[in-house]
Amino acid sequence: MKSSRASAEVAPAGRQRRRVASYLEQLRQLVPLVPLDRPVSQLEVIQHVIDYISQLEEQLERRQEAPRPAKRRQPLQEMSRNQAPGPVSEPLKQVQPRSSI
Repeated sequence: MKSSRASAEVAPAGRQRRRVASYLEQLRQLVPLVPLDRPVSQLEVIQHVIDYISQLEEQLERRQEAPRPAKRRQPLQEMSRNQAPGPVSEPLKQVQPRSSI
């Protein structure tokens, strides 16, 4: 007969195993390097995750080292009636053409 203490210790271990398996399955689905067409060991999933994180870090480092492009202009937007115009707050004056002499 099993003691109640022994069975009480098995239940948390079983839950923990199921949680670990669930997390590994989530990682397997998230990381594009993990093959989905064949069974993969837990250690292989972890190795693929490490490799993927390393690749992402390298991409971030390269992006930070690359020269930044000039700031792009924002497209013109329609102004609402309540919105003040940009730097000029009064309407432009209409200029009369010069008369020829």
